[in-house]
Amino acid sequence: MHLRQYNRDNKRSTPQVSSDYEHQEEKKIYQTENTGRSRTKILILDLTSKFCSLKPPNVKTFSNTPLQQCICEYCANISLKIKTLKYKIKSFPENKYETVNKTLCPKPNGALYHKRECIYRDCSSCGVSMLNELVNQVCDEKCTLTWYKWDTITRKDGTKITSKKGLKCLTGSGSELIAELKKELTELSIHLFVATWQHRQFSHITSNLQPQMVVMVLDFGQNYTCFYQDEAQSAHWSAEQVTVHPSICYYKCKTCSETVKEDIANEHLIQKRGLTIDHHIQFSDGCAGQYKSKNAFEGIADIGSEFECTVERNFFGSRHGKGPSDACTGVVKSAVTRAVKARQALVTCPEEMFKFCTENLTKDCSTDESCIHNLRTFILITDIDRKIEMSAKTVQGTRKVHAVKSGNIPKLILTRQLSCFCASCLNGEEDCENYQYTDLSTAETFEELKVITDHYSVEINNIQEPCPLPNISLTDLPVFIDADALQMIPNDIPEGNFMPVVVKGDGNCLLRSAAVLAYGNEEAQRIQSSNNT
Repeated sequence: MHLRQYNRDNKRSTPQVSSDYEHQEEKKIYQTENTGRSRTKILILDLTSKFCSLKPPNVKTFSNTPLQQCICEYCANISLKIKTLKYKIKSFPENKYETVNKTLCPKPNGALYHKRECIYRDCSSCGVSMLNELVNQVCDEKCTLTWYKWDTITRKDGTKITSKKGLKCLTGSGSELIAELKKELTELSIHLFVATWQHRQFSHITSNLQPQMVVMVLDFGQNYTCFYQDEAQSAHWSAEQVTVHPSICYYKCKTCSETVKEDIANEHLIQKRGLTIDHHIQFSDGCAGQYKSKNAFEGIADIGSEFECTVERNFFGSRHGKGPSDACTGVVKSAVTRAVKARQALVTCPEEMFKFCTENLTKDCSTDESCIHNLRTFILITDIDRKIEMSAKTVQGTRKVHAVKSGNIPKLILTRQLSCFCASCLNGEEDCENYQYTDLSTAETFEELKVITDHYSVEINNIQEPCPLPNISLTDLPVFIDADALQMIPNDIPEGNFMPVVVKGDGNCLLRSAAVLAYGNEEAQRIQSSNNT
């Protein structure tokens, strides 16, 4: 029996089967009854209109329910808890941003952000305890709540134990839910602040580009899996993959003052576009296996010396690294997929994909030399040198670092917790306009202290002698360059091995300063009481 006839006879409804049949039947009846009349607009009844007008607002049609993937795990867990609490507390904040704001002091007048001490939970006037009055209702009630959480799920298959991320359904009291929410909100204020700050810095620098400056967004896209239309069964399990790596570049147009957006690499900009690059700014996500590893950091200094320019790599907030490069990957892969499905192309290897993209997706300068500010170029890389010797050491606190810059000394870099592209930072000056939120570059060795002095563009004589204690680690100590004292060194201190630092201590700063001078470590001191003192 035909499926449509079966559905009609049994009064059942399947998606887009019986509804189409009923529409056709109603159209025939309407046309039969109106035969011979003047031309009228045929109205086909929409059987779903009444349902749409009466359906609850939380019921969505399939077309209005997009598939959301690759979202931030930390933000998702907060949103899932907020969704559960909204059923019990109608006045609870709607989303994660409103919830975090409830735990912070009000923003200063005209400020974009809350105070730094509030964001980093160092303020004594605010905190997650500000939610107590709002959630007392749930804590006092002896009820059982159910919520979901993204967590590690462990499964045991015989002697083999496997772990992976999955969505767990948890059940507990209101107090347990609130305690877990408060714990996550403590770190979420910093998490959201860093994500918002980095994205705004990216928007700021791409909107205020300077001549001879290039801003690039780098990221590895998900590999494209080659396939066939009308594919044989045996070919399904031997598909070849193509690595897609978009590089979105922003630079000033040489003809006009507009910003050019192009999908190309740095060497292509210099050789093909004829650009002169003095400052190279990169943005990427914080994947530790890609652009945020120790070997990638070592490559920053090498790139700067190779192209004779300063290189600065910045990272979007953790789990918030989606940007224009992901959109570019989607455009390329979807275009190739559509062509293969429509039997317009045969893409079975990287070379064929490169040929198709070059012929169909390339956007280059027009022949009439008019300005085109959205360009797209494809580059095929077949030979990769994977035997490069790397001798880099791990940078302590890499997860908190969101800006890395090449220095004037080979194999050394400068790091900052947050990016900043104010006028002072772009010109290499020390007076950062956002000093309330950004930090000065800290040093891990005395050799790196010299690099920081170059960062502030201060001329210091007689400091190129080897440091007597080159391997002292100052990673966990609050030692910073004293910028004001740098200019006094040549005249006041005849020795070239000393560097001015700021010692952040209590009333015993004299001993701490002497410890830094003698041992390079401000903790190498001890206060001993004496009856004669």
